[in-house]
Amino acid sequence: MAKKKSTLKAKAVKVKTKQPAKALPSVRPALSVSNAASLAVQRMATTQPIAATQPAPSAGPKYDTSAYDNAIAAYEKKMKAEAEAAKQTKAAEYDAQAKSAYVARLQNQRTLNDNLLAAGIRGGATETTNAKLLTNYENNRNQIAQNKSAALTNIDKEAGDKTFDYRQAQEAAKLQYVQSRQAEDRQIAETKRQEAVQAAEAEKERAYNAAQADKERNWQKQQTAAANKLAKKESIRQNYVSTITRYNTVAKCDKAIKAAKNKGETWKVKYLQAQKAELQNKAKEEKKAKKKKKK
Repeated sequence: MAKKKSTLKAKAVKVKTKQPAKALPSVRPALSVSNAASLAVQRMATTQPIAATQPAPSAGPKYDTSAYDNAIAAYEKKMKAEAEAAKQTKAAEYDAQAKSAYVARLQNQRTLNDNLLAAGIRGGATETTNAKLLTNYENNRNQIAQNKSAALTNIDKEAGDKTFDYRQAQEAAKLQYVQSRQAEDRQIAETKRQEAVQAAEAEKERAYNAAQADKERNWQKQQTAAANKLAKKESIRQNYVSTITRYNTVAKCDKAIKAAKNKGETWKVKYLQAQKAELQNKAKEEKKAKKKKKK
């Protein structure tokens, strides 16, 4: 039995053992900077924008949409800060797991050595056993690093998705706001146009009524002037007729007829001729009466 232990001890001395590293192993670095914005940009590049499915706003006045842009910027800043904080917390959790894995490896190595010593085997574990312990540790460490990287990437992706969705919602709200304002402006413009048309029609009607009133007044003036002129002529005629007896001889009548024609007062001629005829008839009657008286 003593010889067997001596042989095992000699073999253990010949086996080269790998000593574990004293320092904590470094974990595979994950994404160090939040790529929420870049993920959102990439997703937007492969997704049809909302504006593409909506009619583009027509050229018109510039509306203040800074509230939507400021909200997007504030949300992106908030999501980036939250993502960085979450990544720090998550990284600390996986770093703690990596540290625990390293400590577990040291403990396993120590436990194995203690078991060998308890079994009377000196010189430590064999190279194969140490290699297996190291491989298990490295696999565990790499898995932790992969999980950490995936977790940090997922945080960035979630932040990017939320930022993208929020941006899309704000852009849709902004577009709806602009279209609503444009509809209001179109309604105001249409109302003004209708008011202008109504005002033009009212002005046209007013001008027409004014023209008709002027025409009526002018017609009334013409009628009044014509009536006055006619009344004046009638007054002159009556006055002339009433004084026609002053032409008490045929010679005076002939002289007055000639003067009236020269002056263009032809309307007097018929009255003078009537007066002349009356005088001539009267003269004939007187002449007949004288002849009868002589007989």
